[in-house]
Formats: sequence, structure tokens, C-alpha cells
Amino acid sequence: PYKNGNKGSVSSQPLSVYDKTIAYPWMADLVAAIRGGNDELKKQLPFRCAHYYQFRDNRRSQKNAVPESFLFQTTIDVDDKEYVDKAIEKARELNCSDTIWNGALLHLEYSARKKLHIDIRMPIGMTIEETQRAYCEALGVPYDESCITPERMLFITDKASEIYRSPHWYEVLPQEELKKRRQAYLDRGLTIDGRQRQGTQPQPFNIQHSTFNTQQNVQDHRLPGSDSHHAVSSGSAIQPAQPSDSNAAHAAHLSPAGAYQDAVAVATGKNLAAFDLFRNAAGLKDVDINTPGSRHSSLLAIMSAGASRVMPEDELKAVVAQKMPAFSQERDCQQLIHDFYAKYGDSSKPMSQAVIRINAQAERSSQKDAVALKAESSEGGTDINAEDDKLAPPPMPEHLPKLVELLLSKTPDVYKPAVAHAIFPPLATHLCKTTFKYIDNVEHEATLMCCLLAGTGAGKNC
Repeated sequence: PYKNGNKGSVSSQPLSVYDKTIAYPWMADLVAAIRGGNDELKKQLPFRCAHYYQFRDNRRSQKNAVPESFLFQTTIDVDDKEYVDKAIEKARELNCSDTIWNGALLHLEYSARKKLHIDIRMPIGMTIEETQRAYCEALGVPYDESCITPERMLFITDKASEIYRSPHWYEVLPQEELKKRRQAYLDRGLTIDGRQRQGTQPQPFNIQHSTFNTQQNVQDHRLPGSDSHHAVSSGSAIQPAQPSDSNAAHAAHLSPAGAYQDAVAVATGKNLAAFDLFRNAAGLKDVDINTPGSRHSSLLAIMSAGASRVMPEDELKAVVAQKMPAFSQERDCQQLIHDFYAKYGDSSKPMSQAVIRINAQAERSSQKDAVALKAESSEGGTDINAEDDKLAPPPMPEHLPKLVELLLSKTPDVYKPAVAHAIFPPLATHLCKTTFKYIDNVEHEATLMCCLLAGTGAGKNC
């Protein structure tokens, strides 16, 4: 990033550049340092413009803002930490309400100092200031008059700080809607980008005359996740995406009333154990995750820790229904889970070592519980499997054959278990239920393995 960069110079960039920038490791390091108390580093962060995507001569100022590039969106700044969690839940609630804020939510992100930025679509006919005042009142947070300047910019944060992104964020609106929105401003005596003409007094905004189409936005209720490619050189008025019906593909997830129509899944013992382990990994072991106001962020932390990597979406919903019963009944919870999987649920990506270990631990825990349950249920009766478990392995010789010792003597340590099993199978029976760390650094059960050793075609040793 440019240190002490010129905040008056901007350029239009596609969202793909934004996504690349927020994914850089140095962005995460910079944001972490700022949140650690080094506020001076904020000036090194790249930034984006909230209201326009183009400025004449690439100079960020009110007079240089190109009216035709007005985005009809604005960013609410929640600058008090005590409001952040409640504001996230309330923003999602407003997005599904029967008000002018229906379907208006475009973006949620934590700011550089772990406060909150909420990007919303402006109701037709409302100016930036009117939108900011009305939404802050509906949200229950203080209004900040510094957020209404046309040339406003916001510092960009790393990918992990992005909570939600609508596919319509920084979107070029369809021509028909642009015409309707601009005409609504002109009818009030304003410019096409909602600014007051010099020497005139605009007509007051009448909410009853707003042509904000809530039915058109009902498909946005589930807050679909973005197909994020991961944010921007120092200073960017982000170039919007082209208009598209990107939400149409998601319509199957909703009933006509907007409720989810997911198949019923069962919360397995392994998944319940995994949820608890990921809760601990997220640092929430001693935290009441069912506390109103923090439930959203708690579930988000558990999914981010890796819970979403080891179970499908419908299975996680079944687990949440048991672990967070009250919250699971709320639309916000269902939206949060669905959006998270839509954005991050890529099963083709490899799991981290931490997630692999927790998944294996959950598997072992569920197996132990199953064995204990089986033993309890078979008391006083005959359980064939239980009898099999009690069978003693065949006797081992007092000394391993010299051939085994010889072959293992030149075998790398990481391959010794496999080679030993291959040349001396009785060893595998004695290692039943014994685990060891294999070459990929993952624990495996030492069951029977086979390994073929041979010279290479070039005559080299294996």
C-alpha cells in the first residue's frame, strides 16, 4: 500500500481487483496491527468510494463526481462497539421486513477498528442524508452526519472482515430503474444524483410516493453470499458489476412465503461432537452462545473455525437446531448459514490440519459413545459384535523374525508401519485400535496396510 497516500486521487477498478486486494496476506496483517492499537497505520489502507464510481480527472471531490455514476447506495457507519452485534442482527431483520428497507442490504463488513460498515440501497427518491437518518433510526444507532458527503471514502479491510455481500453491491442498475430513480429526484427539484440545486429548495420526501418496489426485492431476503474472487489499489471508486438477474438461481431455496424448503437432516453424534470442538476452537467454550445479541457472531465464529467444512449445510442446520434451539427458529439464523455456505462452501479446497484433527477427534468421540451405548443396551443379552470385540488376537512370537528386522532396518521411519504390516500381517492384528501419525502428518489407525517396494526403471533404489 501507499504510505500516507493521496486520498484525493482515485481510479475506477472492477470488483475482481477489490477481491484480490482484500485476500492479500499483508491486508490481514495491517488490519490486525490497527486493531492491536496502531491507529496510525490506517492511512496505509486502500479505500473505496461509497456513492460514486467515477470522478472527473480521477480527483475525488464533490465537484468532480460524475452525476451519471451515482450508485444509489450509501454506507452506514456504526462507530460504537456496543451497537455492532445488535446492528448486524437488526440490519438482517430490516432486510426481511415489510418496510422500505426490504431487500436493501448490500454489504456488511467490520471496519479497520472492528466497528461496522453497512452498505444499503437507497429508497427511490431519498437523498443520501435522508436515507442515512431514516436507516439509523430504524437500526437504533446514532446518526453520523460525516457519512453523507458525496465524495465520501471508506478504508478497505481484509477478506476475513467481510460479513456479507449481495451480488447487487456496486451494481450498475438497469436503465429502466435508473430512469425512474433519476426522475424521482428531478420531480423533487434535485439533480439526477439527488443533490440540491443552488438557490432552490427541494420538495420534502413523501414515503407514500416512493416507488421502492419491495416485491421486486423479495428474492434478496435470504442474503445470498457472493462468489467472491477476493480488494483495490490505494484509492478506488469501484467499478460496478453489470446488471444481471443473479438471484434467480437461488429462488428454489424459498417458498412463496419466503421460508426455507431444505430437506430434513439428522444431527449425528459425530456432528454434535464436532460442533462443540469447533466452538472450543473459536474461543467460545465458556461463552453462552445462546445470548441474544451475540448469537449471530457466535455461530459465525463456529462456522469460520471449520464446522462448515466437515458437514453439509442441512446437517449443520440440524445440529444448530439442537445446540441453539431458539436462534435456529429465526430467519436470521437460516440466512446466515445459507449465505456462509454459498460464499465459503467449496468442498474442493483442502482442509487445514486443525480442521482435520478436530474432525478425527469428533469421529473417535462418536465411536466411543456408540460403543458405550452398545455395551449398555446389550446388558443381560447376547451381542455378536460385542463378543467379536472380546476375541483375543493370535499369540505373538517372542521375537520378530530376523527378516522383518532386516527389511525394516533400511526403511524410513514414516514407512515402517506399512512395511511391517505387509511383510508380517499378524502385527496388524495386535495393533487394532492403535493410532500413529503417518507421513501426511495425519493420525491413522494401524490396521492392515500393504506397501510394494521395487527398484525404479532407471535402476535406482526405491
